[in-house]
Amino acid sequence: MSYDGRLIVTDPAAFTAALKEGIGRAKAYGCGLLSLAPDRPRPGMS
Repeated sequence: MSYDGRLIVTDPAAFTAALKEGIGRAKAYGCGLLSLAPDRPRPGMS
């Protein structure tokens, strides 16, 4: 499953932990991976 959107981090410590450890119950089986990329400019938006 893939989601596309923007993220606003309100709790840096919790975000860092989720990024390092993964999320969800099945992370021990390779699920729960977070893959992030920098926001890229969109045509017509500044």
